[in-house]
Amino acid sequence: MEHRNKITDIDYRTPLQWAKDKKIVNTDAVGIEMWSNANHYKSFLYYTPEQVHEGTAEELESFWAPIRKEKRGMKNIILMVTVIGLIIIQIITINAMTPMRH
Repeated sequence: MEHRNKITDIDYRTPLQWAKDKKIVNTDAVGIEMWSNANHYKSFLYYTPEQVHEGTAEELESFWAPIRKEKRGMKNIILMVTVIGLIIIQIITINAMTPMRH
């Protein structure tokens, strides 16, 4: 499998990268799986300009909706963990300030 950063003469992009330019991958497009970098941490499917089209408002909304929903869910989880952390800190502080009984 190739590294994405080794191929510079063709504009390969992921569906997310194309969507940021308001383009949608064609339904019949066959992507090329490549490593995103030389660390081989994660591979993605990449598409060429010939494999995408200008996205309609409906197509772009359909693409972005699940991503927005996932981000909202992550924000809620982060908020919940932060609140739990603050509660734990308060409990520790109260316990530290309470004199011990022997």
